[in-house]
Amino acid sequence: MRQAPLQQLGHVLHSMAALLLLAVMWGLSIPVTKLGLQGVPPLTLTALWLSCVTPALGRLRSTLVGLGLQRRLEAVSGALLIALGARLALEQR
Repeated sequence: MRQAPLQQLGHVLHSMAALLLLAVMWGLSIPVTKLGLQGVPPLTLTALWLSCVTPALGRLRSTLVGLGLQRRLEAVSGALLIALGARLALEQR
């Protein structure tokens, strides 16, 4: 059963927002770590960070799998790996 175009657009916008959130969280990890280590022990800071990131990644995964993007991502990454292997095989030494 195909989804209505507006519903499909909503799913795409939702997944793009989730990817943007992931990118922001990833980009802020180093400055937050640098500031956090000034007053918090490293193990505690790591536990806090993982407790924030894990639910976000779980939500992102369920969004991407729900859209059927997993198969496309696997196809693209497989094609890139094959291309890289072919390039290495044909490279002159």
